[in-house]
Amino acid sequence: MPAGFWPPGLKGTTGGAIGPDRALCVAEGALGRVTLIDQSNGKATTFASGLPPAIAPIGGAIDLVFVGSTAYVLVTLVGSDVGGSSVDGIYRIDGPTSFTVVAD
Repeated sequence: MPAGFWPPGLKGTTGGAIGPDRALCVAEGALGRVTLIDQSNGKATTFASGLPPAIAPIGGAIDLVFVGSTAYVLVTLVGSDVGGSSVDGIYRIDGPTSFTVVAD
């Protein structure tokens, strides 16, 4: 990716990973989604959405990892202790808009 080149519109990015297809994946906590960044042209596309968004300036989907071709997202600061109603934990991405909490 060219120096200084970053797609506009990303919100609350704190963590990322390189996916199995070598695309850069970033967690956007403010929006509750994971975005893929094409490293050749900087185009951003949604990989997964519908995760709990951040309640505070930091939180929501904050980091991710791939185990084989399966993505797991760390979601935090979304529970009742901070005024939210979601589960703090690790979410397995099952599809573009579906996920399963596998640890809380």
